[in-house]
Amino acid sequence: MESILYSRDMYLLECMPITRGAIRGSLHYFSGELVPVGALVAVPLRGKITHALVISIREVQEAKQDIRLFPYTIQKIENFKTKSFFTEDFIEAAAHTSKFYAGTIGNTLSLLVPKQILENAEKLPDAPRINQSHKKQNREGFLWNEKIVIQGSDKERLSFYKGKIRESFAKKESVFLCLPTIGDIEHAGSMFEKGIQKYTITLHGSLTKRKTLSLWEQAIKETHPVLIIATGTFLSLPRTDLGMIIIDKESSPAYKYQRTPYIDLPFFAEQLAKTKKIHLVVGDVALKTETIYEKEAGKTHPGSSVKYRFLFGGESALIDMTRYRGDKQFFKLISSELEKIIEDASARNDRTFLYVNRKGFAPYTVCSDCGSIHSCEICRGPLVLYKNTRGLKNPDTGKLVQTFYMCHSCGRIYGSNTTCRNCSGWRLTPLGVGLEKVQEEIKKLFPKIKVFSLSSDIVKDYKRGYEIIKNFMESPGSVLVGTEMALLYMHEAVEHVAVTSIDGLFATPDYRISERALNILLRAKLLAGKTFTIQTRSPTLPLFEAVISGNILDFYRNEIAERKNFSYPPFTVLVKITKDSPSYSLWDEMKELAGKLSKFDAVAYPTQYGVLKNKKRVNILLRAKREEWPNEELLQFLSGLTPDFKVVVNPPEIL
Repeated sequence: MESILYSRDMYLLECMPITRGAIRGSLHYFSGELVPVGALVAVPLRGKITHALVISIREVQEAKQDIRLFPYTIQKIENFKTKSFFTEDFIEAAAHTSKFYAGTIGNTLSLLVPKQILENAEKLPDAPRINQSHKKQNREGFLWNEKIVIQGSDKERLSFYKGKIRESFAKKESVFLCLPTIGDIEHAGSMFEKGIQKYTITLHGSLTKRKTLSLWEQAIKETHPVLIIATGTFLSLPRTDLGMIIIDKESSPAYKYQRTPYIDLPFFAEQLAKTKKIHLVVGDVALKTETIYEKEAGKTHPGSSVKYRFLFGGESALIDMTRYRGDKQFFKLISSELEKIIEDASARNDRTFLYVNRKGFAPYTVCSDCGSIHSCEICRGPLVLYKNTRGLKNPDTGKLVQTFYMCHSCGRIYGSNTTCRNCSGWRLTPLGVGLEKVQEEIKKLFPKIKVFSLSSDIVKDYKRGYEIIKNFMESPGSVLVGTEMALLYMHEAVEHVAVTSIDGLFATPDYRISERALNILLRAKLLAGKTFTIQTRSPTLPLFEAVISGNILDFYRNEIAERKNFSYPPFTVLVKITKDSPSYSLWDEMKELAGKLSKFDAVAYPTQYGVLKNKKRVNILLRAKREEWPNEELLQFLSGLTPDFKVVVNPPEIL
């Protein structure tokens, strides 16, 4: 080891492992080769070879004093994947994002770089080195002082983006159009590549490894400005002439990563635009409340275009389903008004789309003996009742079962003869409206009408989704019953659109749920050609009036006022700390931890939401002032927590 320490031309590399593990800091390795910061190397870690990012480099002779203090044996790097893989702008943006979400750069990079790219980095060209003086000269006087936001229909946003792309190409700058799903990307590719097909590159996770690597290399080497249409992980692509990032459908839940450090992709895109000093455009049919707050506060670019009134040439109706309580049927799924619409539509060969909020036959089942929700014995998620269309058999008798239960949290399937996990009672009552129940009711009411259905249970890839929509659109007089997934594939107007059930959405423990419901309802309404109908048992909710009238300004004003009243974002940053444990002392432990964080208004509370079998769960919710976040004191405290604590910044759910 001494010969390595004092040999000439030896370097000490500080590396950040790109891993999902709990490595919270950087590690050091020896190298006999001088490589630049941003190089990708393969390092030994815990008996395995792991990708790592070089974040600093020093000569060993200058670092001898520090080396003696390291608490671990420094190993030598033998394998250099690339000399230059990430740009400095990308690393800086990733570092800021990881800090905001209380994570590590390594964890953050593992989310922001496609796995196929990371594992085959040595086969790809090095990232071009940016001439910083040239960049400064080109961006002299450019102040990244606000993002451009646009709220409007798909058609309006599409037109806006096309104009921005033409402007960028005229300035010899490339554009990155970021979309949340593969279906969105495939559709956008067909819409934007007209006239620039040669210079349009679409990338997403369903491409083969060979195709992904080929397109990545093409995107780096192409000398002409390009339009890159891709999911967010491909923002790591080192295109040096990038002049604009467009984030469309910013409210999509698909942008929020579901593993540590749970970053929000539009946030990273904004940090990247700031470090690169390029334009950022953010759009949606209904923007996030935080984005609208920025716009109303004058913090967005003057070129922003936010539409608060959506005109509709057809008929809109809000149907109060509580009127049917006296009906002979205990629970009426389809109102008389909607029945008439479907009947008349079929007679005129018009199509009808029925939106349903939940999959399955009944989203919830309640025990009539103890009143508890029938839940999974593994993760305690609510069990969803399904009609057996999969050919499932009872393992004891070998006979086909008529119904079964499925947990959407962990995927476990239960037979219909299961009992209440709380009291072992048999009197289980299915509640709520699921896709299968609506589909069954439509077939019973209109046996001659062709009925299609679309949900994630049915569609396993985007090609199947488009196939169902194509068949539906080519079948005059037909009905499509679909969940929110159907909205991803529908780009043509449908004569009649009805929301048969959405009330169950408001049971979700998410302070953003009204905002999400607004987005769903507006997207559904903008598809309607002749009639738009909402069925609800909560007709007095201001949200429904806003959607029916098409005037959503008051909705946002009320939403912002409520957020301020309850100290929710954008007025604060929420941090949720969660721990699961079978220990009876968990509650005392978490209360003590909350006491140490009292200056951040920390509150500890137990929950059963999504808890695994034989475990308890306690959350701590704390608030930090937005202008004071990231808070160094709090981040240091969070970094000292053991891996069994889950930390989520601005969580989608607070239970």
